[in-house]
Amino acid sequence: MNAIINMTGLALDTNLTPRQQHYLSVVHSSSKNLLGIINDILDFSKIEAEKLELEHAPFSLRKVLDEVTETFPLPGWLRSTWSWSHMCRWTSPTG
Repeated sequence: MNAIINMTGLALDTNLTPRQQHYLSVVHSSSKNLLGIINDILDFSKIEAEKLELEHAPFSLRKVLDEVTETFPLPGWLRSTWSWSHMCRWTSPTG
């Protein structure tokens, strides 16, 4: 997974068409999400072994939701009437 994440990251730094840029961005984002799922599964085994340590980590809800809509785009008619940013008005101004 790390190889896919790093190679798509490198590819995104090259000259690409907008379509290629979009496809590689989706692959990059999806592979990072898959790595997160794998890590979550490993965390479950730590929970069962009573070895899990929790940590506080800042994140941007708006950025997470934007990545979700990149991966799973809304239909055009829905996208024009409703957006994640509209739903996230209550999030902090920093994003």
